[in-house]
Amino acid sequence: AALRRVIEAVSVYLQCAGLAMLIPILRFTSGGEFFPEPFGLWTCLNTLSIWWLLVSFFADFHIARTRLSLIGECLGILYKNTLAPPSAASEDKSKDGDSKEKQKEKSEDDTQPFELVLGETKQ
Repeated sequence: AALRRVIEAVSVYLQCAGLAMLIPILRFTSGGEFFPEPFGLWTCLNTLSIWWLLVSFFADFHIARTRLSLIGECLGILYKNTLAPPSAASEDKSKDGDSKEKQKEKSEDDTQPFELVLGETKQ
C-alpha cells in the first residue's frame, strides 16, 4: 500500500516530464538532436521550465484529489461506525420487554439525538 502511494505521488512528476520532453523527442525522431547545437543550453532550460510549470499546475490537482479521497475514506469509516438511527434503538428497547406505553412516554419526554427543532412555539 505504501509503494502504491509513492508511485501515485511520483506519477505527477513523471507525467509532466513526459509532456515537457515531448518536443525534444519529436525533434529527435525526425532526425535531429534532442537539443540543437547552438541553442542546447537554452532549449534544455526551456524544457526544465516547462516541466516545472506543468508540475506546479498539476500538483495542486493531485493534492486536492488525494485530500478528497482521504475525506471520502474517513466519511465511509464514520458512516460504518455511527450509531443506529433512533427508530432502530426504540425497536430494540421494545424487544427487551418494555411495553409500548412506556416507550411512548419516554419518546415524548426525551429528545432524540440529531433532532432538529426550528422555531417551536407554544400557544
